[in-house]
Amino acid sequence: MKIALMLIILLTGCATTYPTPKGLLFSKPLIVPDAQALAYFYQPKFKGVVACLMVNIDSDGKACIGYPGYAEVFIEPGERNISFTPQSLIKIPTHAFKFNFESGKTYYFELQNITPETNKEMIVQKNHNAALGLIGWVLINETEASGNLQKLRAWE
Repeated sequence: MKIALMLIILLTGCATTYPTPKGLLFSKPLIVPDAQALAYFYQPKFKGVVACLMVNIDSDGKACIGYPGYAEVFIEPGERNISFTPQSLIKIPTHAFKFNFESGKTYYFELQNITPETNKEMIVQKNHNAALGLIGWVLINETEASGNLQKLRAWE
């Protein structure tokens, strides 16, 4: 029984330890070129999460979100498929959603616990996690996001 439990932990990546992100602390948003959009994806510290998340835009890996940490990604405008792949032994894309990005705009997405107080109009994706409850990606306004991001580092 103990061997089976250890195998499950190893396969899901829960036993893998990743270093703390060593990149720069967030200071201010990058300048967005006219023909692109910029998205910041960030995750706070969640109990039981140890892997960075690869940000996939239309199935193409773009950047890794450290744990806790952030990633900044330039994106071609239009509707894009966004998903995240944990950097563990089992690499199954999760938390997928579609989003329509506009040229010259900056977007802030935070992975967070979804509570009754969460602004429902800003939730872009959600699903149930056995350990964490309801979690998902929420579109955050720039003022709130800037305060949250200043505590986080890029993966590097």
